[in-house]
Amino acid sequence: MKHTKIVCTIGPSSNNDRTLKEMIKNGMNVARLNMSHGSYDEHLATIRRLKNLRERLKVPLGVMIDLKGPEIRIGEFEHGYVELKKNQEFKLVNKKIIGNELEVSVSSASLFERVKPKQKLLLSDGSIELIVKETSKQGIICSVLVGGKLWSNKSINAPGLKLFDSYLSEVDKLDILFGLSEGMDFLAISFVQSENDVRAVREFLKENNGEKVQIISKVESAKGVKNLKNIIKSSDGIMIARGDLGVEVDYVKLPHIQKLMARQAVEYGKYAICATQMLESMINNSKPTRAEVTDVANAVLDGCGAVMLSGETAMGGNPALCVKVMNLIVSESEKYIENIQYVDSRNVDMCKSICDSSVESAKKLRAAAILTVTNSGLTARQISIKRPKQIIVAYTPSREVYNQMSILFGVEPFIIEKEKDIDGLLLKARTKAKEHGIVKNGDLVVQTIGIPLGEKTNAIKINII
Repeated sequence: MKHTKIVCTIGPSSNNDRTLKEMIKNGMNVARLNMSHGSYDEHLATIRRLKNLRERLKVPLGVMIDLKGPEIRIGEFEHGYVELKKNQEFKLVNKKIIGNELEVSVSSASLFERVKPKQKLLLSDGSIELIVKETSKQGIICSVLVGGKLWSNKSINAPGLKLFDSYLSEVDKLDILFGLSEGMDFLAISFVQSENDVRAVREFLKENNGEKVQIISKVESAKGVKNLKNIIKSSDGIMIARGDLGVEVDYVKLPHIQKLMARQAVEYGKYAICATQMLESMINNSKPTRAEVTDVANAVLDGCGAVMLSGETAMGGNPALCVKVMNLIVSESEKYIENIQYVDSRNVDMCKSICDSSVESAKKLRAAAILTVTNSGLTARQISIKRPKQIIVAYTPSREVYNQMSILFGVEPFIIEKEKDIDGLLLKARTKAKEHGIVKNGDLVVQTIGIPLGEKTNAIKINII
């Protein structure tokens, strides 16, 4: 049973019952919907399909909405892509057209208002480079520095140039409202540069009765890395979005930044998702490269509690196989996780102290599992951050919390009915763990609970099944 969770992007290759069912069985824990692609009707059908499957299969499955954020994208090409040649002229135009080898439309007017000659523009995660020669409000004439195949709807990066004054666009607000109407569990927010961006999103969620939605901040710029600690503290989790991050900062610094982000997420009691090109070659191939296997393993060893598949499951030839391979890699890598000693010791409260003690007790007593009953999921999260070797069985009466715990490292969530007394609830948790095949007669388990019922976690009890 793996501890590391797998986030999968849903797209044309995977958006059918048979494939999604196989992906869930192979280890998918969270389904990601990228709002940069597709219509509301398409996303609505996907969410309904996912909810139906998780009910039928009786598994926790989180639904993540990933906002466009303050990004700029090119438009459509007649045949889906064009081939740009080095030193050719290429124009970005401020009107909707069908693109060709000479020009393409751009989604945001701010680029035309703010870009200056000699500014570098990077497309397709930096694989294509343009340099601006002339600008006007109607178009930007560029020269191609590095050519290649350019697909429709790819994002544009302008390193060092601020293109937006406010973080939440009207489009993003509509996307959030859509996600709330369909009961999303997680909201991934793009190009976060400071805690003010997170605060703006949290306030909008609060205004629309979405306080319980967990915010995952995607750190994708040098400024975001600079403000990392405050971003982490104000978020529920972070995504190490290496695609745009590798364009905005020197790519040779990415390994260090990844380790820094994972470590600081754990330090502040939050989870980190490592994303982008993890099994990229499997979009077309049946096996990953050795470098990709090492990349996924290193993410686990760095302290990332989750890893993400993007194009591999959205448009790859065999999404379910990609999930299976990812599952195998993380399961093997978890055997070599060393004790993580950098959990923040500041602001320790009773709940954190009990969670720390439960992990230490489980380790010393060689417990089979840690069983926790939680209303909000906070206890499961605090135990998860300590990276125990034991599985964390988290029981909750809340279906919302049940699906949100799907992203937590080492946590297996279950629904449990409420009980009137402490002993009855503890006994029910042990009985359920046995029924689910997680423990057996004679196993020792460490249990956490709040006394009296309804209180924050404040007690540990050790029992034999």
